[in-house]
Amino acid sequence: MGAALLTVFSALLFLFVPLPRGYYPEFIVQRPEEFIPALFFLFTLIGYLYKGLWKRDIVEHWLVMSLLVGSVSQILVMPCSSNLFDMSFDLAHGLKIISYIMILTGLLVSMHLLFRQAEDSVEEIKHANLTLSREIVEGKVTEHALQQNKNLLNTAEAIVHLGSWERNIKTGEETWSDEQWRIFGYEPNTVTPKYEIFLNALHPD
Repeated sequence: MGAALLTVFSALLFLFVPLPRGYYPEFIVQRPEEFIPALFFLFTLIGYLYKGLWKRDIVEHWLVMSLLVGSVSQILVMPCSSNLFDMSFDLAHGLKIISYIMILTGLLVSMHLLFRQAEDSVEEIKHANLTLSREIVEGKVTEHALQQNKNLLNTAEAIVHLGSWERNIKTGEETWSDEQWRIFGYEPNTVTPKYEIFLNALHPD
C-alpha cells in the first residue's frame, strides 16, 4: 500500500512540479547537477580503494576500474555538455558504456576462474579416489599376508606345545624338547632319551 501511494505521489510531483533546466549556458559548467552523481561515484571509488580487495579479487578489480571511468565521465566530461548529443554528451555516454563493459568483463573472468577451479577440484578428487583405491587394495594384500603369517605362527606354536624330537640315524642319538619329556612323564634330561620310550608311550601294551 505504501509503495502504491509513493508511486502516485511521485507521478503527481513530476506531473505538476516543473523540472529544473538541464543546461545552464551562462555558467562555465553547463550541467552542474552532474557533480551530484559524480560525488557518489567518487566516494564509492575511494571506499573500494580503501578496502584493498581489488588487488586480489577479480570482480572488485574490474569494479574499481569501472568506477574510475564513471567518475571521470561524471566529473570531467558530462558537466561540459551544452546540448543533447554534442561531443561531450556522446563521449560521456561512451565512457559509461565502457564502464559497464568493465563490470561485465570482471564477472565473466571471475566465472571462468570459478569453472577452472571446479575442473581442477574434480581432477584432484579423481586422483584422491584413485590413490585411496590403491591404498585399499594394498591394505587388503597386507592384511592377507599378515593373516598368513599369523596362521604360520599359530601352527609353529602348536607344534612347539606338542613337543618335538630328533634322532641321528648314524649314531642313534636322540634329542628331545622339554615339552616332549613332559608329554612322556619325565622331567627334562632325567633319563637318556631313547626311541623305545617313544614307542612304549605310543603302544603301552
